[in-house]
Amino acid sequence: MPATIFLEPKTLPNDFKSRQQILARYFQRQEIAVQQLDQGWQVQTKWSPNSNYYIDPELDQGLSHWSSPLTTATIPLTVSQDDGFLLALNDCWSLLSWSLQLSEWQQQGKQTHKINLIHLDSHTDMSSPRLGLNKDGSWQDLLTGKLFNVNDPSSVTQAMMSGAIGIGSFISPLLAGNIDIDLYHLSPAQHFRYEPDQYSLTLDFERSDPLFPSAIRSKLVVDHNISNSSYTLTDDLAAICRTIDHRYPVFLHIDLDYFNNRFDGRPDWQGQLSRHDPSIELILAQVDSVFSQLHENNIKLIDICVGVSPGFFPAEYWQTTLKHLRKHIAVYNA
Repeated sequence: MPATIFLEPKTLPNDFKSRQQILARYFQRQEIAVQQLDQGWQVQTKWSPNSNYYIDPELDQGLSHWSSPLTTATIPLTVSQDDGFLLALNDCWSLLSWSLQLSEWQQQGKQTHKINLIHLDSHTDMSSPRLGLNKDGSWQDLLTGKLFNVNDPSSVTQAMMSGAIGIGSFISPLLAGNIDIDLYHLSPAQHFRYEPDQYSLTLDFERSDPLFPSAIRSKLVVDHNISNSSYTLTDDLAAICRTIDHRYPVFLHIDLDYFNNRFDGRPDWQGQLSRHDPSIELILAQVDSVFSQLHENNIKLIDICVGVSPGFFPAEYWQTTLKHLRKHIAVYNA
């Protein structure tokens, strides 16, 4: 979805090359047009149709086998409600499913004290979204100026479409919306960002946005302090199942790069000797193992989301893996 953003005069340098470098880092996988106005800069963005951004040489194969054929430019916007779960190409759309559930509970007058989030992913996804804190405690999309509320699915959708929330930055809005979470991160060991352990998870704030320097953005802090929320990093799903607190609802988020992260968004992926790149046979066996353990431990799932992650999980495996997942989810939801 095209977006038009207005920036202060001193935000961007006059030098074309320096200006384009700043904007390209900020608006990744987007095409950018800039115009200098008397009152500042006008920046127009739209999602790029360039498949090279996604690295995967088989990307077109994966897109052609989708329920309706897709183009590269539609990847960030592709989301649907499948049979019993939310399915998206970019896994950040999981936040929409969580928002829909939160909104339903709010309408029913149910108070949500805490959520258990089982997060199967090669990445933490705890980066800062492009949301700014207002003086009254509300949040707004820095790119469009529209208000954001994690309990309002329409505002979540708008923030996804503008790019204010994207891959890697969709967990923070839960804590920013006063939702406590116990985040159980099941990750391949070679992608551990921290030592495997249980940590506290707290919401902090920072002014570090290169285009909106006065904006107060959220920041998640992982440490060993006292907090109502927690972050557990492990490669042992059975351990998660044993320790999870069943008093709180359980959401399951699956990024397919948990099963295979061949590209990891890196143009130099072929030179990465320790990359996580198992065969399709091992991927399907791992899917079997995940759902077997959840079933054996009587984990009741309130919400299931699946993100495909183009540029991370190989497109040649999309169709077979999703077919296998659908079978397991159908059985689990029966």
